[in-house]
Amino acid sequence: MQLSVKGKQIDVGDALRIHVETSLTAIVDKYFEKAIEAHAVFSRQGPLIRADLSVHLRRDILVQGQASAADAYAAFDSAAEHIAKRIRRYKRRLRDRQGQTHEAVAESLSARSYVLAEETEKLADGADALRDPQPDGRRGGDAHGSRRRAELYLPQSGTWRAQRRLPT
Repeated sequence: MQLSVKGKQIDVGDALRIHVETSLTAIVDKYFEKAIEAHAVFSRQGPLIRADLSVHLRRDILVQGQASAADAYAAFDSAAEHIAKRIRRYKRRLRDRQGQTHEAVAESLSARSYVLAEETEKLADGADALRDPQPDGRRGGDAHGSRRRAELYLPQSGTWRAQRRLPT
């Protein structure tokens, strides 16, 4: 991981650089194998010191955190805690999303194994039990291919009942 530690109107010593490097690498390595780069900028805001951190984890993942405190180490530790929490939440979302994806794929594969077919019953006079509501064979619904309606003959009651079926 490429790391840069800078100070705006503040002298950043070697001890602070080493502390930033060890802390950020420990945080990032805990959740991801390797980060691309990280930046730490320390600046003065009145009596406080502000720490701005940004960690570029992957191609499209940039995590940022900031904190202010009287001491540079305290400001960095607070911002690093915020970064760790954001990375942990992002990793949890990835894990949960991948688990749901696998379940959804399994459901879609099991649904593909079923074949939907129209069942027709022969009436006493030889006609099919399914009939189109429009006897001339025109499609029902709009021109954009909405679902067609069909009617099913119920021999027990001697009536026709409307049913939905896929467009043909």
